[in-house]
Formats: sequence, structure tokens, C-alpha cells
Amino acid sequence: MKPGTQEILELTETRARILGALAQELHGSFGALTRLDIPAIQEHTQRQRVLVEQIRGLDRKAARLRTEVGEIEPEAALTLRAVAAGVVRVQSEVRRLNHVQAELLKGWRRSINLLLSLAGIYPIPSAQLGRAAIEVRR
Repeated sequence: MKPGTQEILELTETRARILGALAQELHGSFGALTRLDIPAIQEHTQRQRVLVEQIRGLDRKAARLRTEVGEIEPEAALTLRAVAAGVVRVQSEVRRLNHVQAELLKGWRRSINLLLSLAGIYPIPSAQLGRAAIEVRR
């Protein structure tokens, strides 16, 4: 296996591990979001940012290596495909967890807007008020 090919494989494996850590971090942040624990939310967000930056760095390095290496040997390509399939599965889970987190944040934002409106600090549009009332009744 060419040295560049081996490095691409290692970068792909590292990407899978970091994506797995990001999935765990996203899942771990749900408790803080439901408790409205601002310091914990900020901590989770910062850790997520660091992981995403690490993934971006790996992606840049892998793209550069792919252009340098050119064609990959058939046996290395099989190994790389197997590792890439694992990456795709983890990416799918991260995408799902990211969607869940976005929904929690939307609910959090609506709750805060409703509380501010009730306190007379923030005028909430009537369409949002109706949606918030529907969610409370559920």
C-alpha cells in the first residue's frame, strides 16, 4: 500500500472516530437543553465546535492527499470502502441527532419567548402564541 493511501485510510478511520464522539456529544447535550442549563449548553456547544473543526481539518488533508496519491490500489480501495461505509452510518446518526437538537432548540426558543411575553418584556406574535398554546395542551 502506498504511504499516501495508508494515510488516507488512517484519516478516514480518524474521521469515523471523531464523528462518533460528535454523536455522543450531541446526544449528551439533550439533557442540558431540556433542563435549560445555559452553562452546560455552552460547554456542549464548544465541544461540538472543536469536533467539527477537527473533522474539517481532516477533510482538507484527505482531499489534498487524494489529489497527490491519484489512483488507489484495488485492495486498499476495498478497505477504504469498508471504512467509508462506517463513516456514512455515523454521519447519518450525527445528522439525525443534529435534527433532534435543532428541534429542542426551537422548542426552547418558543418557551423563552412565551415566558418573556407573559412577563411583558417581549411581545410575542399571535401566531406563535397560538402554536405555543397548542403545544402546552398536548
